[in-house]
Amino acid sequence: MKKTLIVLAALALVLAACGSDDDTTSDLPTAGDTITVTEAATTSGTVSVTGFVVDIAGQTRLCEALAESFPPQCGGARILLSDLSQVNADQLKTEGDVTWTDDYVVVTGTMVDGTLVTE
Repeated sequence: MKKTLIVLAALALVLAACGSDDDTTSDLPTAGDTITVTEAATTSGTVSVTGFVVDIAGQTRLCEALAESFPPQCGGARILLSDLSQVNADQLKTEGDVTWTDDYVVVTGTMVDGTLVTE
Protein backbone atom coordinates (compact mmCIF):
# COMPACT_ATOMS: atom_id res chain seq x y z
CA MET A 1 0.00 0.00 0.00
CA LYS A 2 2.80 2.40 0.93
CA LYS A 3 4.60 1.73 -2.38
CA THR A 4 1.38 2.43 -4.28
CA LEU A 5 0.99 5.80 -2.55
CA ILE A 6 4.60 6.71 -3.32
CA VAL A 7 4.17 5.76 -6.98
CA LEU A 8 0.91 7.74 -7.21
CA ALA A 9 2.52 10.76 -5.56
CA ALA A 10 5.47 10.61 -7.97
CA LEU A 11 3.12 10.28 -10.94
CA ALA A 12 1.10 13.29 -9.75
CA LEU A 13 4.30 15.37 -9.54
CA VAL A 14 5.34 14.36 -13.05
CA LEU A 15 1.91 15.21 -14.47
CA ALA A 16 1.83 18.55 -12.67
CA ALA A 17 5.25 19.43 -14.08
CA CYS A 18 4.07 18.62 -17.61
CA GLY A 19 1.13 21.01 -17.37
CA SER A 20 -1.99 20.88 -19.50
CA ASP A 21 -1.86 24.16 -21.40
CA ASP A 22 -1.95 23.68 -25.17
CA ASP A 23 -0.84 27.24 -25.85
CA THR A 24 2.66 28.57 -26.32
CA THR A 25 3.15 31.25 -23.74
CA SER A 26 6.08 33.45 -22.90
CA ASP A 27 6.54 36.75 -21.16
CA LEU A 28 4.57 39.36 -23.04
CA PRO A 29 6.80 42.23 -24.11
CA THR A 30 5.93 45.46 -22.37
CA ALA A 31 7.41 48.01 -24.76
CA GLY A 32 6.02 51.48 -24.20
CA ASP A 33 2.27 51.82 -24.39
CA THR A 34 1.37 48.46 -25.94
CA ILE A 35 -1.73 46.62 -24.80
CA THR A 36 -2.76 42.97 -24.92
CA VAL A 37 -5.20 41.45 -27.38
CA THR A 38 -7.72 41.05 -24.54
CA GLU A 39 -7.49 44.76 -23.77
CA ALA A 40 -7.72 45.70 -27.46
CA ALA A 41 -10.93 43.71 -27.90
CA THR A 42 -12.74 46.17 -25.63
CA THR A 43 -10.97 49.34 -26.77
CA SER A 44 -11.59 51.84 -29.51
CA GLY A 45 -9.27 54.35 -31.12
CA THR A 46 -5.58 54.11 -31.98
CA VAL A 47 -3.62 51.41 -30.14
CA SER A 48 -0.43 49.35 -30.30
CA VAL A 49 -1.27 45.71 -29.61
CA THR A 50 1.09 42.85 -28.78
CA GLY A 51 0.22 39.35 -29.98
CA PHE A 52 0.85 36.51 -32.41
CA VAL A 53 -0.33 36.80 -36.00
CA VAL A 54 -2.25 33.89 -37.52
CA ASP A 55 -3.68 34.12 -41.04
CA ILE A 56 -5.81 31.23 -42.26
CA ALA A 57 -6.89 31.46 -45.89
CA GLY A 58 -6.81 35.26 -45.85
CA GLN A 59 -8.55 35.78 -42.50
CA THR A 60 -5.91 37.48 -40.37
CA ARG A 61 -6.06 37.56 -36.58
CA LEU A 62 -3.90 38.91 -33.79
CA CYS A 63 -3.91 36.30 -31.01
CA GLU A 64 -3.11 36.39 -27.30
CA ALA A 65 -1.41 32.97 -27.53
CA LEU A 66 -0.29 30.50 -30.17
CA ALA A 67 -1.71 26.98 -29.99
CA GLU A 68 0.88 24.22 -30.25
CA SER A 69 -0.60 22.56 -33.32
CA PHE A 70 0.95 22.41 -36.76
CA PRO A 71 0.30 24.64 -38.39
CA PRO A 72 -0.43 26.79 -35.35
CA GLN A 73 -3.82 28.24 -34.52
CA CYS A 74 -4.94 31.13 -32.35
CA GLY A 75 -5.10 30.46 -28.65
CA GLY A 76 -6.81 32.67 -26.11
CA ALA A 77 -8.30 36.03 -27.02
CA ARG A 78 -8.15 37.19 -30.62
CA ILE A 79 -9.05 40.17 -32.77
CA LEU A 80 -9.24 40.56 -36.52
CA LEU A 81 -6.30 42.29 -38.19
CA SER A 82 -6.94 44.20 -41.43
CA ASP A 83 -3.67 43.15 -43.09
CA LEU A 84 -0.06 42.06 -42.55
CA SER A 85 1.53 45.34 -43.66
CA GLN A 86 3.23 46.01 -40.31
CA VAL A 87 4.63 42.50 -39.85
CA ASN A 88 8.20 41.96 -41.03
CA ALA A 89 8.17 39.28 -43.75
CA ASP A 90 11.14 37.58 -42.04
CA GLN A 91 8.91 36.90 -39.01
CA LEU A 92 6.24 35.08 -41.02
CA LYS A 93 6.11 31.33 -41.55
CA THR A 94 3.74 29.58 -43.93
CA GLU A 95 2.42 26.04 -44.24
CA GLY A 96 -0.39 25.45 -46.73
CA ASP A 97 -2.94 28.25 -46.34
CA VAL A 98 -1.77 29.22 -42.82
CA THR A 99 0.72 32.03 -42.16
CA TRP A 100 1.85 32.89 -38.61
CA THR A 101 4.52 34.44 -36.39
CA ASP A 102 6.37 32.31 -33.85
CA ASP A 103 7.11 35.39 -31.75
CA TYR A 104 5.05 38.26 -30.45
CA VAL A 105 4.73 41.27 -32.72
CA VAL A 106 3.46 44.77 -32.02
CA VAL A 107 0.88 46.10 -34.46
CA THR A 108 -0.38 49.68 -34.39
CA GLY A 109 -3.70 50.71 -35.82
CA THR A 110 -7.23 51.81 -35.04
CA MET A 111 -9.76 49.49 -33.43
CA VAL A 112 -12.95 49.59 -35.52
CA ASP A 113 -15.79 47.19 -34.65
CA GLY A 114 -13.43 44.53 -33.25
CA THR A 115 -10.87 44.80 -36.07
CA LEU A 116 -7.42 46.36 -35.77
CA VAL A 117 -7.17 48.43 -38.94
CA THR A 118 -3.55 49.19 -39.82
CA GLU A 119 -2.45 52.25 -41.72
